[in-house]
Amino acid sequence: MPRKTLKVALCAVACTCVIGVSSLGSYAYFTDSSSKLNTFTVSHLDISLTEPNYTALSDSNSDGIKDVATNMVQGKTTKADPTIVNNSTIGAYAIMVVDVPIRNVMTVSSAPSKETIELFSYVVNSGWTLRSTKNLDDYVRRVYTYNSVVDVGKKTTPLFSTVTYADVVEGQISDTLSIPIKGYAIQAKAFNSVDDAYANFDWNQ
Repeated sequence: MPRKTLKVALCAVACTCVIGVSSLGSYAYFTDSSSKLNTFTVSHLDISLTEPNYTALSDSNSDGIKDVATNMVQGKTTKADPTIVNNSTIGAYAIMVVDVPIRNVMTVSSAPSKETIELFSYVVNSGWTLRSTKNLDDYVRRVYTYNSVVDVGKKTTPLFSTVTYADVVEGQISDTLSIPIKGYAIQAKAFNSVDDAYANFDWNQ
């Protein structure tokens, strides 16, 4: 009986030693590790809509309306040069939307009758293509695309260089008139052409 008990006890101790050696042995091997941090920057799209020649015009009373654009008379022309600048890190196609005010007024040529006309006209410069025209309540909206990619740090040619007031008979318009213009851009890399880019442009952004 005493021998049997001793045998069991020795087996138990032996097992414990094996476990202990195994555990210590794992710490005896040399180990090493290495890591790398992969850092990326993400391209971004950033444009500015500028009018350098118009902005440079004088506004002597600081009312936000240029002197040459104050008290417009029939056929008066003033500088206006909307231009899109690409401040992005990627090339882009440029889109410009122009809203020209319309009114039902008497003109020099229609007097004494009235007609609904656009109050301003302009000549589109080369490099731009008219894509659509839509009549709104008080405006005619036109959408244009620039024919080529605007590279990083570059700009479009101005959509137009001047605007001319229509031959409206004086005294019919008392409110301040404006020509709202918006500039948009869509990355060029994803599309084969400006036509493709325009067709896929998201107007709900």
